Amino acid sequence: MWRRSWLVFVLGAVITSSCAAPSSRGSPEPSTTGTDASAAPSTPRPGSILRMALGAQPESLAAKFTSGSSTAYHELSNIFNSFIALYDPSDSLRPMLVRQIPTQDNGDWVVNADGTMLTTYRLRENARWHDGAPVTAEDFVFAYEIYIDPTLPITVRDPENLMLAVDAVDQRTLQIRWKQPYFRANGLSEQALVPMPRHLLEEKYRSNKAGFADLPEFTTAWVGSGPFKLEKWEPGVSITAKANLDWFLGPPRIESLEIRFITDPNTILANLLSGDSDYTGSPFVRDAQATAARQQWADGTGYVGSWSIKIQRTDFQYREVPNWQPSLTDLRVRQALMHGLDREGLSDLMTSGLGGRADTFVQRSDPFFPLVDQVITRYPYDPGRAAALLADAGWQRSASSGMLANSAGQGFGLEIWGTQNQEAAFVADNWKQIGVASSIYLKPSAGLSSEVRAAFPGIDISNSPSSPESFQFMSVDAPTPQNRFTAPNKGSFSDAEVDRLQQARLEAVDSTQRGEVTAALFQRVSQVVPTGVLYHVPEFFIARGRLRGPMASNVVNPATCWNIYEWELTG
Repeated sequence: MWRRSWLVFVLGAVITSSCAAPSSRGSPEPSTTGTDASAAPSTPRPGSILRMALGAQPESLAAKFTSGSSTAYHELSNIFNSFIALYDPSDSLRPMLVRQIPTQDNGDWVVNADGTMLTTYRLRENARWHDGAPVTAEDFVFAYEIYIDPTLPITVRDPENLMLAVDAVDQRTLQIRWKQPYFRANGLSEQALVPMPRHLLEEKYRSNKAGFADLPEFTTAWVGSGPFKLEKWEPGVSITAKANLDWFLGPPRIESLEIRFITDPNTILANLLSGDSDYTGSPFVRDAQATAARQQWADGTGYVGSWSIKIQRTDFQYREVPNWQPSLTDLRVRQALMHGLDREGLSDLMTSGLGGRADTFVQRSDPFFPLVDQVITRYPYDPGRAAALLADAGWQRSASSGMLANSAGQGFGLEIWGTQNQEAAFVADNWKQIGVASSIYLKPSAGLSSEVRAAFPGIDISNSPSSPESFQFMSVDAPTPQNRFTAPNKGSFSDAEVDRLQQARLEAVDSTQRGEVTAALFQRVSQVVPTGVLYHVPEFFIARGRLRGPMASNVVNPATCWNIYEWELTG
């Protein structure tokens, strides 16, 4: 049970603020069945400059050539790219590059008796790349070829690996033939078959596959199709962007963006309080900065929004790496570590009471949560139970040192990787109390290769959105040399039943069936403990009062600036 009652807002999130700044014009009306009902914005306000602060920069702007968990990528992708559709915080679909959302009622989504499907997407006539070339169905066909190419360092091949073929009926009509059902087939959004400019990249792909992923066209020379155009990228320092006056929904109301990379959250806060920055969001600031901003802005100078879409966790390493702790492959050891961790106390420490212990990857506001909550195995804080499980696995407390040792006299050492010293120290202290010789390694925000990050020897603390697409423990998603160790299953966990149930969840078009499969999946996950579920992560944005339009992100697209084309500056 949680120590404090609080609201976890996942879809249809509520914004809390010291001085809420509602948008002065309505957000586009979500459309799930017909054409886009949003009214195109007017021209940008002359001279309006939004100064954003991000705590990191992505290694790429290409949807599949960057870590799927890279928050900086998600933010910039929504600024510079457009997708087939976009999910708003209520989980409703907004048509983006398409004129209407495919549905079974309008005939653009056909589910066959054998489980195969056909979806048809009718592209907007005025959709264009930043260089003026039209976005065509062939751009999606080309992107599909890239995303399924086994020789390229693709991080996540979902949902493209569910597709049988992607065809251009004509320049403005795209069809996808699916091998099997996929519940989001009509709403391909961020990181799902994002088009690539074939006219710029095809020849380079054909002639130099080995160097394709490292082209400047994926970073400093990016040409996208989103509401803003990249003007200048000074690596490690800043990005400058200009409003795309030719954007298919009309130009955004802000003329230009100055995106600064500032690694220290307190420096980000200081810039916001002084007026040097206008906006930032999670995870680049946390509860301490959000609380301080609310206190400082009691006069209405700015406002803070909060909600939750992520779960904090500890990944276990299953692959043999340097200094590896092989006992982590023993289920009893993983169960013991969970019983030996005071997760409620950890949540209170790390979220100032705004989070709450999590027992599963499904958020409490999810419609399937009641089904999941009934069947999962829980691991309450119980050092006595932890000791019993460790003893059953062959680990006993030494009479002389008080630490664990096996029959051969070997100690139980465990290296804890994390990014926050308080959190890692809390976990290490809890586990030392049950006899685990815990040490801490704080990962730098930059400078570690993907291969090194995937080679943590014991525990790695991180988080991810709790959407079906963000489930990171399928066997096919283990890091390998072929994917440059960037795949999301960092600990290389593998379980055939977890694989089967997760695949079935993605295939369940029927909501009732999807609920049943979701419950079965997380029942299995709670039993085999591929990772240690810790707590709900509160998300924040902090904005100066002159900025209007920011809303909560949603679990499908975790970017806080998902609707940046609606924002405006009033002063």
